[in-house]
Amino acid sequence: MQGIEEQQAQQEEKQEMIEMTIKEFMDAARLYLFGMPPAPQPVLARIPARPIR
Repeated sequence: MQGIEEQQAQQEEKQEMIEMTIKEFMDAARLYLFGMPPAPQPVLARIPARPIR
């Protein structure tokens, strides 16, 4: 059973890597073809969810 879980984890990692590679390619193509910089990445909230005491 552990072999199946390892295979699934590896497949998920490969899928994430493929998606990241495609995104990087699309950003580079957009910059090359249209001179448009990549879309901005979302910024993490800098305000704490609750006040710090």
